[in-house]
Amino acid sequence: MNAITALAFKDLRLLARNRATLFFTFIWPILMAVGFGFMFGGDGERAKLRVLVNDQDRSAGSQRLVDGLIALDSISVEAIERALGEQEVRRGRAVALINVPKGFGVASERLFYGTPARVQVLIDPSRKPEIGMLEGLLLQVASQDMGRRLNDISADSAWLQSARRDAALLAGEQRNRLDSLFDALEQVGPITRSTSGDAEGSQSTAWQPLQVETEALQVQRRGPRNPFAVTFPQGMLWGLVGCLMGFASGFAQEREKGTWLRLRTGPLTATQLMLGKALAALIALLGVQVLLLLFARLVFGLIPDSLPALALVVAVSAFAFTGLMLLISSAGRTTQGVSAAGWAGMMPLMMIGGGMIPLIAMPGWMAGVSAFSPVNWSLRSLEGAIWRGYDGSDYLWPLSGLMLLGLLSFALGARRLARATD
Repeated sequence: MNAITALAFKDLRLLARNRATLFFTFIWPILMAVGFGFMFGGDGERAKLRVLVNDQDRSAGSQRLVDGLIALDSISVEAIERALGEQEVRRGRAVALINVPKGFGVASERLFYGTPARVQVLIDPSRKPEIGMLEGLLLQVASQDMGRRLNDISADSAWLQSARRDAALLAGEQRNRLDSLFDALEQVGPITRSTSGDAEGSQSTAWQPLQVETEALQVQRRGPRNPFAVTFPQGMLWGLVGCLMGFASGFAQEREKGTWLRLRTGPLTATQLMLGKALAALIALLGVQVLLLLFARLVFGLIPDSLPALALVVAVSAFAFTGLMLLISSAGRTTQGVSAAGWAGMMPLMMIGGGMIPLIAMPGWMAGVSAFSPVNWSLRSLEGAIWRGYDGSDYLWPLSGLMLLGLLSFALGARRLARATD
């Protein structure tokens, strides 16, 4: 064990003497984090607004409303139970929860009279522009549904017959006016649509077929407190990659100059030598993350949501990148070959994993592809501990993936290196 430790500290001293490696391991990540922080300002929204729907009525009328919302391009609609939906809105993960109460379908059949159909919208009060747009979209969908029924009276007049039965219970004068209206509708038959978009829009918006009741929920903000909460996890990933490439290139240089062969002729086994390299890389990978976090705390006042979770993510990320370091070290026989192979592999992972574009600002298609990058697993876990407010279960998949990646990379890299040096 003493020999492994001595080898580790030897590699750490070599790292400290290499100014270029130190720059890209410690200084460059800070420049990236600070620069992106000032550029992005911490803001960034998804292309579609996430809207949740709890359909308690489960009628044909409520299903038409839900289908109309799903057909819209500007929102993403998900069915959910009310309690879970409220939790998502409170945590800032959804713009609103639309609660469709029982009796919605019956109320939606009453046109031009009585109390209109009603929905309750539980909102995130911090997103007022989106809420106004959502209310307009709800009225648009309800108006379109009303228009379809008015334009197909002869084919489906159940609502008209139901309306006559309801009108019969009203007072005399009001009942007479509605009966006259219903008689006129039956005589006219299907209503011809106007060819003018403005006319059609004005006809629909003249009625209020839907009553929207909004209620603000006390939101537990999980968004970044400042732009550097988004960009410093990015900087930490750049630090991990820079440190990884520094050790991989250094390992390749030792093999190229014969240092590794001379070490192999000594009393230490290949396993001990590789463990020494891995220990040095692990210490450096942990150190660069801790230093960046301390810098963010002291200079920009960054306070993580969960220190225990952050410590776990930092440790697992360092372990995974240690395994990647050994795997990349085995990708070539020369320093140039290892460096080229390493950057060729890591740059695409950084690009799609959030190292260049913050996850919060990614378009939908890129966010989907990003889920396959181990950089994304580490970055999302770091954000979860720093500002996303992840629960324990939210870390299960990304950290398990990183652990498995570290083990497989270490095993494959060690095997390839052992074969190359024997």
